[in-house]
Amino acid sequence: MLTALLLVGCDESDNPVRPSMDIDMDTSALELPIGSSATRQATSSNKDAKFTYTSSVPSVATVDQKGKVTAVSIGQTTIKVVMTVPDSKETASLQYIVNVMPVKAADLKAIDIATPLTLSAIEAGSIAIEFKGGITLENDIHYTINGGEEQSISKNTVGTATIPVNKGDIVQLYSNNSSLASNTIMARGVTRAGDDGHQHINIKPSMKTEIFGNVMSLLKGKDNLESADKIEASNAFYGLFEGADKLVNSESRELMLPAKELKDGCYTNMFSGCSSLEAAPELPAPKTEDGCYSGMFSGCSNLTAVKILATDFKAEDMDGMLDGAGSETGTDLDVVINPEATDAWEEIKEEVLPEDASIKIAVTGVRLDKTAITLKVGESVKLIATVEPYNAGNTDVEWSTDDPTVAEVDYDGNACKVTAVAKGKTKIMVTTLDGTFVAVCEVTVETDIPSNPVSGDATIDDFGNGEW
Repeated sequence: MLTALLLVGCDESDNPVRPSMDIDMDTSALELPIGSSATRQATSSNKDAKFTYTSSVPSVATVDQKGKVTAVSIGQTTIKVVMTVPDSKETASLQYIVNVMPVKAADLKAIDIATPLTLSAIEAGSIAIEFKGGITLENDIHYTINGGEEQSISKNTVGTATIPVNKGDIVQLYSNNSSLASNTIMARGVTRAGDDGHQHINIKPSMKTEIFGNVMSLLKGKDNLESADKIEASNAFYGLFEGADKLVNSESRELMLPAKELKDGCYTNMFSGCSSLEAAPELPAPKTEDGCYSGMFSGCSNLTAVKILATDFKAEDMDGMLDGAGSETGTDLDVVINPEATDAWEEIKEEVLPEDASIKIAVTGVRLDKTAITLKVGESVKLIATVEPYNAGNTDVEWSTDDPTVAEVDYDGNACKVTAVAKGKTKIMVTTLDGTFVAVCEVTVETDIPSNPVSGDATIDDFGNGEW
């Protein structure tokens, strides 16, 4: 009997070679202080591999598609990278933890000034940017979500542009426009409720949203914000957040309005109706302009504090600025002023301030009783900080050491115990919480007993046998 043998050929396309899915990346925990960045990129032997980076809590730290992680606020998040290959359904992934650490008060202020206006979504929803009254801007408005690709809102938008967001998303906004409102708006005598018919931009989240960063990014772009301290057009921020009752202050970041040169009507109605805000951004301008603060915080019923540092101003520049402000807090509204303007405020407070407002004096500086000390390892010395002026409303301070391996600090209020740990040099700093003024003491630690341990009148013996 003959048996036929059938040979079947095998084409490579019937059994394709499985693509390599190896992925490699540093997955050790990463610690970053607020405002800092670090980049970790995944790699693979597969030249066709594509990587997608995500942060589980972008409100703590964002990550872009090049693996750059940027610390936003105190907390912990997980960075995950997923690898895909074209024409394959397989994926591979790695992840690592990011812990975002606090920074010193003075450093945080500088970070917030350099940060574009940021909206952090506590809940899912949308951010509406309404072009009221048919306004047309000079340039487009740009934004990013979680540090991703730049997106734009046309300067010719009719009606409202909407930015959908998920819980925890971080939206940063910036543009180059001299003003976000028409220059024909009257500086005073305007309606501070609802649509007043004027041409201006209005930003309003539909959900509870933290706000921080530098509002000047809407005029000066996202870069070099440290030098953006001048408003150049009338009504620049007129009604910008009017009616945004879902805006709240960030727990660890600050909203900055750092302009020191203003224009007429520049902040009119800016936060009118923002009933959930508890702290107003500091207003550092030494001189006000016609109606510049008119209605600025009217209807901010939960406001507890506002800081106005102008020394050259008129009551009409602040017409209705604080109407209804702080009415639901259950405590007095603190109005912090420049000590040089005390007499002027006494004359006009009834025209500008709510009845239950309490005037507080702003901090102007801080000094230490010692500016340099020399210690032997194991020895301690006491530093005393004096906040100026003597009648400042908020005398709270923060202590820190540049190098805790050389000298440690243990403090209570304005007194700090400095203990030498190891030979070397470091700086002990005290920072006021109001104004972030800084004073420094240079510390030298020696292994032998120093002949003159303290510069100044006090010595280590002031502790009384080493007791704190």
